[in-house]
Amino acid sequence: MERHKVLEDSLRKAACEGDLDLVIELILKGTNVNARQIINGWTPLHWAAKRGRAEIVRYLLEKGADPNILTENGETAANLATTSEVRKVLGADMNGVPTESALPITPNYIKNPPLNSKDDFGSHWTNGSLHRRQPQQSAESIDELVLKVRVANGGDPDFIEIELPRNELTYYSLLRVCCEELGLNASQVIRIRKLPNTMLRKDKDVQRLCQMQEIEVVVTPSSAKHQPNGYKSIQLYKNQTILY
Repeated sequence: MERHKVLEDSLRKAACEGDLDLVIELILKGTNVNARQIINGWTPLHWAAKRGRAEIVRYLLEKGADPNILTENGETAANLATTSEVRKVLGADMNGVPTESALPITPNYIKNPPLNSKDDFGSHWTNGSLHRRQPQQSAESIDELVLKVRVANGGDPDFIEIELPRNELTYYSLLRVCCEELGLNASQVIRIRKLPNTMLRKDKDVQRLCQMQEIEVVVTPSSAKHQPNGYKSIQLYKNQTILY
């Protein structure tokens, strides 16, 4: 992947996770503050608004983030904002209600917004120096297992982020969520594997997965043909970033 694409993915991820230090660092490196994800059209501002990162929303706006950019579903950052503070920063109608995604299948990261509306990450200035606050574990991170998934040998080497409720860590639940997020039918799935080379077979396998584990869904050859570009090896792309 080209270096500027990696930096743009990292900026969207940092905005989502509330890592203001990294957001500042990436923008100072010249990373495009309005970079849209190629599939869903989300920018760093969309992610920061959706996750309630008011401090990052302010910084992005100061650095030229465009609040009028639309996602592929026609949503502005204000439409996706989950807190009144963020909506106020964006100048949105305080009586409005954030819109839901118009996708036929709504991703979990939209269906299940953060339970804690405050920033979990951030930083502050003391005596002219930037000091990083330690991340706090949110209720969302406790209740959900976050995984990175993609279609094996597909056209897009990037991962997307999915979330499994801790009380539903079963193979069937993993299969169902992967199919929903990747637009697959369960009948197309041959197997699910934990990268680099471990096949998942039962509920206990899923329960042993750790946060941000990389997963690939192996589909029938006819299904893979619909994926553009035809990347040949999962090993070559195991360090790709998730979809932000």
